Amino acid sequence: MSEMNNSLLPLITPRVIIRQKPLVSRALTSAQPKKKKTTIFKVKSHEHPWGSRESLSDAYELPITQREAWWRVDVKVTPVPGTYETIDFIDELNKRPNTYSFKSEGRKKSKDFNRRGFF
Repeated sequence: MSEMNNSLLPLITPRVIIRQKPLVSRALTSAQPKKKKTTIFKVKSHEHPWGSRESLSDAYELPITQREAWWRVDVKVTPVPGTYETIDFIDELNKRPNTYSFKSEGRKKSKDFNRRGFF
């Protein structure tokens, strides 16, 4: 029994593995200081599209009565005609071709009569 236990000992004992470092001469690699990693946060600054638009209430005096206060808040500067591209409904209809017409096209009948149950 003792011979069996002695033969198993080398298999059970842990082995130390020494890693070999790659062969690099120290003369070629100079000691360089390690660079510290810095995190730079890029903040996207954007301007709101209506941020520079002034409201009409800034240009007028204080309201004399409370009845006239609504239009100072609700009324905005009207854009000059032609600022935005406008399309008439007739032009919009002409751009799209008709893809259907109910009177000219009937229901398509299947040509495969075997699986439908009729002749």
